Amino acid sequence: MTPGRDGAAVPRLAAMTSPDPSPALDRARVQVVTLRPDALRGSTVRRVASVLAESFLTDPYTVSFLPAARRVERLTRKFSGAVRDALSPGPDGRVPGAVDVAVDPADGTVLAAALWGAPDAPRGTTVPAAVASVPGLLRVHGAHALDMALTVAACERARPTVPHWYLADLGTLPAARGRGAASALVR
Repeated sequence: MTPGRDGAAVPRLAAMTSPDPSPALDRARVQVVTLRPDALRGSTVRRVASVLAESFLTDPYTVSFLPAARRVERLTRKFSGAVRDALSPGPDGRVPGAVDVAVDPADGTVLAAALWGAPDAPRGTTVPAAVASVPGLLRVHGAHALDMALTVAACERARPTVPHWYLADLGTLPAARGRGAASALVR
C-alpha cells in the first residue's frame, strides 16, 4: 500500500514463495486488485464480505463479540458494512479507505481481502454517527455490542497519530491459506 491512491483498479501480480521454498511446492501467483468505489456493486460487496466472514469465523477474538446463533450471517453483515464504509465517499467527496482483494488468476476466486483506512480519513466518530450505528451494532453483535464498541474505541485511542494506512481487517479463506494471498495484500 502506498499513499496517494487515486481509486483506480491496480492489478499487479506477485510471485509467492515460502521462506524456505521447496521445488515440490507450486506457489500459485495471486492477482491483487484494488476495488474502485465507482465500480462497487452489491455482488462484489457480498463476495468480499463472505470471504472475510469465512476467514474470521474461527477467530476466537472476533467470535467473542458475537452471539452463537447465525455467526456467518452476522459476520457477513458486519463486513458488508465495513466494505461499503471504506469505499463510500464522505461529505467532502473523499473516499475514507481502500479495499484490496487477492484473486486466483486461474478462476477469479477471491482468496483474501484487506480493508484499509486512508491516512487522511476522519478518525473516531461523532455522537450522531455513534447513535446511528447502534441498530447495526445490535444486529451484528447482539448483547456484545457495548463490549465491541468499547474495544473499538480503545483500539482507536491506541493508534498512532501520524498519518498512515490503517489495516482494519485482513482475512484469507481457510482453503487458500499458505498461498501467500494475505502477504501479497500487505506489500
